[in-house]
Amino acid sequence: MLAKGRDLDVVTGAETVNAHLALRADLDAYGHASHMVELVGRLTEERQENNVVFDLLAGSLQLLAEGMNPYHVTRHFELALLNHLGFRPELQRCIECREPLTQAPHPFMADLGGFLCESCQPRGVALRHVTVDAQKYLRAVERGGLGAIVNLQLGQQLQGEIERLLSDYLRHISERDLSSLRVWRELGGGVSGH
Repeated sequence: MLAKGRDLDVVTGAETVNAHLALRADLDAYGHASHMVELVGRLTEERQENNVVFDLLAGSLQLLAEGMNPYHVTRHFELALLNHLGFRPELQRCIECREPLTQAPHPFMADLGGFLCESCQPRGVALRHVTVDAQKYLRAVERGGLGAIVNLQLGQQLQGEIERLLSDYLRHISERDLSSLRVWRELGGGVSGH
């Protein structure tokens, strides 16, 4: 229950539906949950009801509390949130010429919202190319959802590459750094090296 104040609303009452108590005992899951909540706060508008985003967040928090792999739940959450809010990255075609991407490393351009094919890449510019395996993972999430990736075992290097790509894109969309995962890493969680 909220009462409208001059500058801020005042919470006059609340009822806990699900406290997700298991998240408190798992630093890894808690760090990912904090990241998801931060994303919703940064990418949605205040005072705008959004049941789809609420359900996505609530469902993802429940999966974390049940012990599902936090890395996969978070990557699914990020892509589903981006898709729902109209920021879905282009993962199948070149963002410039619209030709289907070949099975090769391609640079992901956060400012353009997708990959560039070999023909559209600027010459003489150092670009970080995304491996074929990282591209396959992102496409699997996009096509098959969480069920398509939940049992995959990824090495730390591949996890870091996928997380960096999505972090760069989310930073571009939100126009600021996201602090929750950085703090979580400093506390000893997460993939090292980023």
